[in-house]
Amino acid sequence: MESLSYVDMSNNSFDATDVPTWFSTLPSLTTLVLEYLRIRGQIPTTLFSFPPLQTARLRNNKFNGTLNIGTEYSSQLELVDVQDNNIEQFTLGGGYKNQLKLAGNPFCEQSGNDEQ
Repeated sequence: MESLSYVDMSNNSFDATDVPTWFSTLPSLTTLVLEYLRIRGQIPTTLFSFPPLQTARLRNNKFNGTLNIGTEYSSQLELVDVQDNNIEQFTLGGGYKNQLKLAGNPFCEQSGNDEQ
């Protein structure tokens, strides 16, 4: 699995589960699409640090806790889409300025800003 670069497991009828640990075993990952899967738990900060990662589309799950992009994110990272989850806090480190979609999370509703 070390050479796997594109993963799309969206719209499957898996049982609700915690964040998969195999995230950290895919060093060649450029695109991760895990939409509508009922994955729960906190998104690991290390996910965003894989050097080739360009896109993380994680919308419509049950991710919760704090979304932390961190300071060691991939320089290739163009899109983080975590819309419609249960993210309660958000920490942005290192000046990430690319697309970040947060709408539909408690964090946005609490801050009064439910935009993308």
